Amino acid sequence: MRVEVPMISYHSSEDGKSDRIMAVDCHPDASETSVTFLTVGGGGGEGDVRIWHVAEGQSPRYCSSLRKGHDGSVNCGRWAPEGSRVASAGDRGAVCVWSGGSSASWWRSLDENDERATCSKLAHADDVYDVAWSPCGEYLLTGAIDHTAALWHVGTKRRVRVISDHAHYVQGVAFDPRGECFATQSSDKTVRVYDEDWKKAAGKVLKFWDSDDKRHAVFANELQHAGFFRRLGFATDGELLVAPAALAAPGWEDHKTGAVAFARGEAARGPCAYYPAPDGQASVVKASPVLFDAGTRSLFALAFRDAVAVYDVAAPNPLLLVRGLHRAALTDLAWSNDASMLVVASGDGYLSFLKFSPDDLGRPDPPSRKLNIARGPPADPTPEPSPAKQITMLVAREKPELEDYETFDQLPASTPVKKKYSQPIDLAGDDDHHHHRAAAAAAAENVRLGDHHTNGQPARGSNNKKKRRIAPTLVADAA
Repeated sequence: MRVEVPMISYHSSEDGKSDRIMAVDCHPDASETSVTFLTVGGGGGEGDVRIWHVAEGQSPRYCSSLRKGHDGSVNCGRWAPEGSRVASAGDRGAVCVWSGGSSASWWRSLDENDERATCSKLAHADDVYDVAWSPCGEYLLTGAIDHTAALWHVGTKRRVRVISDHAHYVQGVAFDPRGECFATQSSDKTVRVYDEDWKKAAGKVLKFWDSDDKRHAVFANELQHAGFFRRLGFATDGELLVAPAALAAPGWEDHKTGAVAFARGEAARGPCAYYPAPDGQASVVKASPVLFDAGTRSLFALAFRDAVAVYDVAAPNPLLLVRGLHRAALTDLAWSNDASMLVVASGDGYLSFLKFSPDDLGRPDPPSRKLNIARGPPADPTPEPSPAKQITMLVAREKPELEDYETFDQLPASTPVKKKYSQPIDLAGDDDHHHHRAAAAAAAENVRLGDHHTNGQPARGSNNKKKRRIAPTLVADAA
């Protein structure tokens, strides 16, 4: 495995410092070996969606910005399954659906004055933290701080359903890859899964797990998990739902939070697996877009506060664990379409690129062998009963070998695997690093991007004045 951290300011504030990245996503076009990806972020002023391209052996190259739909921070951005649309959402309830070509090259061809990407708007009532597309690409799910999730029919811009079952912020939403249900996670300490009638306003909660159950408190509250996101996700084969912000399993109380998994059709029985966080917090789950080893293995990545792990759903210990990449908490993950690369986003404004060889994860299936996802809910709303499963609690009981880096500045652009273990290092809260990088901008290559906004958390009802355009800077590749 190689680790690359190009010193590119993807979203910059007016003072030249890197503004945080709130989400990253890769285009699903499987016809290319290079990767086209988007970033969204910022801290409160004008926000936009930025399109980038990275080829093997090169630094990411800025392509274009989608900026007309948002007047506040953008908190999430996701490409639709067919690649012809982007959904972005953020402050003040703004949800934008950008439409264009289905190929990655079409999105790369946009420039600052190109009007080909059309924008249609949906209006959630308050700041939106997460979005998810249905496998068929016809529906969009949004989760917001008004304690609700909304299901939209994108073509008609019609809100099909409002989920009002949560008592606090909805910080993560996910669709089942089989198209049979969707899930929401909130800082009210619950995960809820909605059944095969998910398109109907009267659809019921099929199953849920509530941390207030007296048997065991499963999820952390908003004080125990002080992050923006609880981005849960289904495994590629749909057999597991993995949810972050979980409290330590019995016997693992030295870990503050981690993640738990629920087996398909068995969520009411509680978690079947627990993944302890090496650094105190787990916030993002992202399944690999392809299966591995002739369809026999399904992988997913977990982002902890300052570490990234890749798991096989059938094993309790991670295949890979990398930490020490960034100076602020990690915010999102994105796999390339062939699972050869994992992009890691951080609140410090930088991205890490983890590039895998077949020996690291196994042999990914070709694009034609992707999971055969459903194109909508089943025609028969009554599911066939599934045979009872023996649920075994999987807990990581050994510390894996870590690829550990002592400081962000020492991380080379291409780093071979290191095999040693050391204690986690808190790299947050040091602005001197960013100031040093910004000071080097005068000698670096300038990359013209769009509007930027100041640092800080996305705030409800913020009313920042329009910001002047800044040219974010490719500072340097880490040497």
